[in-house]
Amino acid sequence: MQKTICMLIASALIFPLQSFANDLNAALENAKSICLKISTSAQDLKQKSAINTAITGAGTITAGAALYTGIRKADIDKQVQKLDEKLNAIDNLSNEDFINLLQEMANIEDAINDYQSICTRKKELTEQSKNLGNIRTGLMATNTATAIAGTAISATNKNTINDIKTDIEQCIEAINQLNFISVQAKISQDIETHNKLNKIITACSDLERINLEKTEKHNKTSMITSAINIGTGTLGTITSAVANSNKIRNGNSDKNQETEKNLNTTANISAGLSTVASGISTVFNATTNKQAKEINQAISNCQEALNQ
Repeated sequence: MQKTICMLIASALIFPLQSFANDLNAALENAKSICLKISTSAQDLKQKSAINTAITGAGTITAGAALYTGIRKADIDKQVQKLDEKLNAIDNLSNEDFINLLQEMANIEDAINDYQSICTRKKELTEQSKNLGNIRTGLMATNTATAIAGTAISATNKNTINDIKTDIEQCIEAINQLNFISVQAKISQDIETHNKLNKIITACSDLERINLEKTEKHNKTSMITSAINIGTGTLGTITSAVANSNKIRNGNSDKNQETEKNLNTTANISAGLSTVASGISTVFNATTNKQAKEINQAISNCQEALNQ
C-alpha cells in the first residue's frame, strides 16, 4: 500500500519530459514578455523625475533671486523715502524759514548744489527701484512657469508609477511560476534547468523589495508643493507688477505710498513662500529620481538574467 502511494505521489510530481519542456519554455516566454516591458515605464519615470528635479531646481533659484531682488528693492525704497523727506522738509519751508536757512549757510551755491544732488540721487534710486521691480516680476513669472511644468510632470509620473506597480506585480507572478518549475526540475534531477531558473529567480528577487508606495508618496508631495507654488508664484507676479506700475509708483498721496509698500511686502512674502515650495518639490523630485534609478537597476538585473 505504501509503495502504491509513493508511486502516485511521484507520478503527480514528475511530469513527462516533453510536457515539462513545454511548460518551461512557455513560462520563460511569459516572464520575458511581462518583465521586459517594465523597463520602458521605469526609464520614463527616471527621465521625467530627473527633468522635474532640474525644472523645480531652476524654480527654486528664480524664486530665491526674486526674494533677494525684492529685499534690495525695499532697501532702495527706504533710501528714496528718506530723500523724499529731506526734499519735502525744504519744499515746505516758509519764505522766512527758507531765508533764515540760506543765511545760516556759508555758501548759497553749495546749498543749491546740495538740493540738486538730493534730487539727482532720488531720481537714480527711483530708476533702480523700478528696474528691480521689473526684474522681480519677471523672476516670479518664470518661477510660476516652472511650477506649472513641475505639477504637470508629477501628474504624468503618477500614472507611470501605477503602470510600473501593475507590471511588477505581474512580473513577480511570472517569476513565481518559474520558481514552481524550478522545484519540478530539482525533483526531476534536471540540475542545469534548476540552476538556470534559480539565477533568474535570485536576480529578479529585488523587484519584491521595491517600495512603490514610497515613490508614489514622494511624487505626490512634489506635485502638491508645485501646485502651491503656482498659487504663491502667481500672487507674487501680480502683486509685483501692480506695485511697480506707474499708477501706484507715481501717486504722491500717503494712501498710494502705503499701497505700494504693502504690495511690495506681499510680493516678497510670495517670493519667499515660492522659494520654500520649489525647494521642497526639488528635494522630493530628486528622491523620486533616486528611487527610479533603483527600480531601473532591479529591472535591468532581472532582464539580464531572463535574456541569458
